[in-house]
Amino acid sequence: PGLVLQVAEAAEDYVITAKEFEEIMGVVTSIFMGVAIAGFVGMLTGTIIKGFTRETGIKVPIPV
Repeated sequence: PGLVLQVAEAAEDYVITAKEFEEIMGVVTSIFMGVAIAGFVGMLTGTIIKGFTRETGIKVPIPV
């Protein structure tokens, strides 16, 4: 919601000030970081579970 307001404010006067641009980029960056971290954790978890299953023969009932 905050991002939408910032973009709307910037579009309103057709001039994105440095501060507005920084705020928008900060929000976009944090969203991408969140997605990247979630993806990385998912891959890591999947790899650990596959390794665990291979080593022990025990299947971990987690949908990956």
